[in-house]
Amino acid sequence: MIKQSRLFYRFIYYPLWLLLHIAHPRWHVSGKQNIPQEPYLMVCNHSAATDVIYLAIAAHPYRLFRIMAKKELLEIPVIGFLLGKLGAFPVNRDGDDTAAMMSAMKTLKSGQSLLIFSEGTRIRDGKKSEPKGGAVLLASRCNVPVVPVYLTQDKKFFHPIQIRFGEPYQIKTSSRHIPKEELEQLTEEMMEKCYCLRK
Repeated sequence: MIKQSRLFYRFIYYPLWLLLHIAHPRWHVSGKQNIPQEPYLMVCNHSAATDVIYLAIAAHPYRLFRIMAKKELLEIPVIGFLLGKLGAFPVNRDGDDTAAMMSAMKTLKSGQSLLIFSEGTRIRDGKKSEPKGGAVLLASRCNVPVVPVYLTQDKKFFHPIQIRFGEPYQIKTSSRHIPKEELEQLTEEMMEKCYCLRK
């Protein structure tokens, strides 16, 4: 598992904070009190490759979380380097993601928190979200709370940014081996909690 560099995170936090606040003078973060002290699974809507940077800066310089990111994202110059230093590990959306799921479970069971974009690909207004069930499975099997988050989709320069952390909740399932229909329903409900924060 890739080691997460706390020193690097603290080193880049304030320069990135300044750059983002220059790019978006109207920057509003709410609900940070909802972020638990214990390990949690953060789930957010996904609309840009830079979403991780916005969330890492919004959370807190010392409230670290690891990141499950699609492998293509980690191949982007600069962004991929930053994510790697922050402890991101790749998931293959089009193939076997067993290794990524194992890394995610080890992360949560070791006492670390984790960020997942369940939609898997960038979704903008007018597009239908088709989230994957991995986050629900992880939260259920590792018995950690889910923190839903909404992040503004339009990130053009000087546009306002809203980042809202919702209240954490536990995934409740009928059995350890979740039936497909139930998994789909719980996943849809999870993403609905994210998008409801937009209101």
